[in-house]
Amino acid sequence: MPAVAQTSAVPAAIQHGSRGSTASGDVLLDSAINRLQGHGSVSARVRLQSQFFGHEVFGSGRYLQKGRGAERQIRLELSIPTTVTKNVMISVSNGRQWWHYVETADQQEMTVVDLTAVRAAAAHARADGLSDMGVDLARGGLPQTLQRLQDNFQFAPATQMTQAAGTIWITRGRWRKDRLQQLIAPTEKEQASKISRQLSGRLPREVLLYLHDGTLFPQKIEYLGSAPAEASAGQHRLLASIEFFEIGFDRLLDESHFQRPREMIAEDVTDRHLKEMGFAKAKRR
Repeated sequence: MPAVAQTSAVPAAIQHGSRGSTASGDVLLDSAINRLQGHGSVSARVRLQSQFFGHEVFGSGRYLQKGRGAERQIRLELSIPTTVTKNVMISVSNGRQWWHYVETADQQEMTVVDLTAVRAAAAHARADGLSDMGVDLARGGLPQTLQRLQDNFQFAPATQMTQAAGTIWITRGRWRKDRLQQLIAPTEKEQASKISRQLSGRLPREVLLYLHDGTLFPQKIEYLGSAPAEASAGQHRLLASIEFFEIGFDRLLDESHFQRPREMIAEDVTDRHLKEMGFAKAKRR
């Protein structure tokens, strides 16, 4: 997801330390992933802030997750109001296919990606490839999103902060040097140019992760870029953020939520998706 022209002040507890309880950010994240993978289902309302066709927008919707491991299914719905109409995005992944439906004022469009081909390409390359927060969340849900954070970022000690909704842990992640080196030092010049553009425009410099104290379920994830020159100390450019609330665990979710979003022809964009991830075109049956 592209950058948003906004700055975000890093909480004081993250900047300067806290007199409250502290814990290892990496250990907390690992525990959060394990707990999330253990739930039979997850449902939550979401609020998303990002950029849409060059304009800052706020979206809201619903996140559903059902099943475990390779059988995990994901549904992400977002409604993004504009001055003209309401744009709708529905993304459904059943572990084999990933459908992405978008409805705007003047068109409806649906694409599909063969996830079997994506996994095969990743296994062949022995790497997960490049993708941004929106793709990770829509394609693989929160388990994949948090796993990517763990793979790519080293997290500082977490500190506690009390809010109206309860106590949360906050930890800041910065790029792991070995992972960043893999991204910025590819062998091919064309790939290097692509990586540079993605790092500067789509991928964050830092991540702020907010976890509920009791469940370790994410309350909010903020993706931060470099601060603009005129920004004061402690401020960063907010690339995107997603917030979860009204969270439920292990509820019965109907299988119809995880079927193709609309009965219409879907364009197969698997090859394009693989190219965007930095993989060569995969051979598919």
